[in-house]
Amino acid sequence: MSAVEYGPSRTILERAAKATTVNRLHHAWMLTAIEAEPLEALSRSLARQNLCMADEQTRTLGGCGICQSCRQFDAGAHPDRFELIPDAKGTITVDAVRGLVGEIGLRPALSASKVILVSQVEAMNTAAQNALLKTLEEPPAETLFVLTTTRYQGLLETIRSRVQRHHLQVNVERDQDLFTDTLLRLNAQTFPLDLEEDAEKIKHWRGQLTALRGNPDPLLAFGTAQEIGGKGEPVETFEQWLKVLGAQLKTWLQEPDLSELDRNTLWRVHERLMQYERERVFNPSRLHVTEHILLTLNGAVGANHV
Repeated sequence: MSAVEYGPSRTILERAAKATTVNRLHHAWMLTAIEAEPLEALSRSLARQNLCMADEQTRTLGGCGICQSCRQFDAGAHPDRFELIPDAKGTITVDAVRGLVGEIGLRPALSASKVILVSQVEAMNTAAQNALLKTLEEPPAETLFVLTTTRYQGLLETIRSRVQRHHLQVNVERDQDLFTDTLLRLNAQTFPLDLEEDAEKIKHWRGQLTALRGNPDPLLAFGTAQEIGGKGEPVETFEQWLKVLGAQLKTWLQEPDLSELDRNTLWRVHERLMQYERERVFNPSRLHVTEHILLTLNGAVGANHV
């Protein structure tokens, strides 16, 4: 299936086409998703569309496919297309970034603009990202950057602040579990986990959520609170867990066949988590995190059994 045929990708291409029509296309589009493959297809379609030389009457999403620009793009010989991809080691080095920057200063040779495709931006270390930063701050004229990443939150804040993010929401199959659905929904906002790198963590947390849904006893389901936020574990890991937990609670609370007892229990856990989030800013230490969350869950269960 091409990017143009895939609904969410088509929406992003339409967004770009409209912005181009009114001359308001941002110079740096950051395409994000939880899977790299659909991102690459979308980035190529966006680049081809931007370079297409068709007139307004014959212009189509993803490029017309018949003009000189589209034909050269498809042949991999377009003079205004530049690409930066990870090397054999899976990294994008600072030298590679500097080499790209040195190539893109000239005016477009064929199309009305140049397109720079940067795949898997997360493959850049800090030095490489900083090398790209100046060009993103002061881009050459008539240049569009199309960057892709599955780890948006791991990029430097300075990079994120200079791009316009467009998230590709992957379709959720009907037979996927609610936890996967929750992760995909979080991905559209601030995705806390990587499905490949954090596979073991996700498997463990899915088990915890399954236990909670089967028996809404927070103490039973979240006996791992000390393990997740305890000694040797970064407090950020625990914060990720709270985001997933909070989103899952909202999903469960919308179930039409939820019993009144389960609804009351889950609602109390949700309310105490919100209270915890509000108080978290006053004392962000790991000890406070672990102790307070256990008190939070104890309070939810105690209130339910009164």
